Amino acid sequence: MSKSYHTNLSNIFRVFKPVGSPFLIALICCLGFLPGSNTIFAQDLTKKDTSDVRFVNSRKFFVYKVSKGETLFAISQKFKIPQEEILQFNPDLAKQGLSAKMKLWIPAYSWLKKDEVKKEEKEKPESSPKHKELNLTIFTKLNLDRIYLPGENNDSSYVSEPLDKEIEANLQFYQGIQSALVRLKGQGLKAKITVYDTEEDSSRLIKLLTKPELLNQDLLLTNLGGNELRKLNDFSTRKDIELLVAGTNVTEMVKMNKHAISLFPSSLLQCKMMGKEACELFPEAHGIVVKTSMIKENERSFIFRQGWMESKPLSKVVIADYGKYELKGITDSLVKGKKNVLFVPSSNEDMISTVFNSLKEYLTTYDITIVGLPTWQYFETIDPAMFDTFKVVLFNAGFIDFKNSQTEQFRKYYRDTYNTEPSEVAYQGYDAMLVAGNLFMKHKLGEELKENSEKINGLFSDFSFSKTDGGLCQENKVLHFLRYKNFTPELIHE
Repeated sequence: MSKSYHTNLSNIFRVFKPVGSPFLIALICCLGFLPGSNTIFAQDLTKKDTSDVRFVNSRKFFVYKVSKGETLFAISQKFKIPQEEILQFNPDLAKQGLSAKMKLWIPAYSWLKKDEVKKEEKEKPESSPKHKELNLTIFTKLNLDRIYLPGENNDSSYVSEPLDKEIEANLQFYQGIQSALVRLKGQGLKAKITVYDTEEDSSRLIKLLTKPELLNQDLLLTNLGGNELRKLNDFSTRKDIELLVAGTNVTEMVKMNKHAISLFPSSLLQCKMMGKEACELFPEAHGIVVKTSMIKENERSFIFRQGWMESKPLSKVVIADYGKYELKGITDSLVKGKKNVLFVPSSNEDMISTVFNSLKEYLTTYDITIVGLPTWQYFETIDPAMFDTFKVVLFNAGFIDFKNSQTEQFRKYYRDTYNTEPSEVAYQGYDAMLVAGNLFMKHKLGEELKENSEKINGLFSDFSFSKTDGGLCQENKVLHFLRYKNFTPELIHE
């Protein structure tokens, strides 16, 4: 494997707790945990040794029947595969030991052998980060072992159901990271990556954070949220280690950490930016924000109104009390002869459907444009024509331009490598690694990022960081504004 770019495979295999099933082997191959592997060992075996062959996702394995008196060392020498690697694909060996007539899965080629790096090369002083290796640790939750059930000794590949959606999303996030590394390698990045699976267990995370090697990391990268992110953030703050957070709506958790970088704008910042944008898009419009019975929704309306009025200080934005008066609260706020821009802060699909259907009859009298939330793109029960009818405008932290050449290259590479189409989460993982690599190569890690600094162009979003409002962390200030036309959201501008 290239000295300038390798993944810490020993950590990955340790994290994933292999169970020895062909399904796991297929999963590891398919999901790309072994990028850039080279065929390092030549084989010199008899026809009998290699007669029972299996191919899993284009990877070749021998199913070998152990002879009486044979040792693991002898098998390792026969196949020229490290004992450690044989144990990883046959974990029953650690429990039961080697016995005659036992069948072992032996990889045709080693995936663990790494090029040795001379000690003096490791210790050689480097003049700048461009000639240094980026030490990056990824924290995510995978819990792969919980989907496996014990089966027959000769077939432990049975699973009761597909991958849990959260596990699949986290794997795709990691696949996106690996895809970006291919691009960054071509730009000269040298990176050493370690992956830790928190297994959705706070006590395990606390134990992982005691590892001394973490103190030598340039950056911690995570898509975790909740209590796990709080613990990571506390560790980053105390140990003065950079933390790149790729989750959505998590900025508040890391707001007071000067070492934190939030990849996406917070929910309230997005609402404020949308308020400013709406005022600029419709300068002579009559602004209306909907008040509901939900505190969180009313916070969105308040901050949207604040953004609108900051953009145009003398303007007036009316509050329509839907929580108390329902539809009448909205209709009483409409005015004739002006465009009515109505911000509805709810993600409740039933409520939005009711508002759309009820306001249809008012379109002959009033000019109405509705501003909504990013989640509206995923509504399933609302007639898509309604989005065109009300000239709906949405905002989103990300927007994937499928006509972009970089996007096309990423999709092709991803499909060729993982045999599936990348999800939105894969794009986010790609961008997270792209940002990390660019900041490292441009000497920006550990520095305060100015809002007018060079923008990083990603696939899911673009990135321009500056200190968050009322806090210390760096937050991306790029937002995408979308207008519906012919049932399809189109980018207005950034």
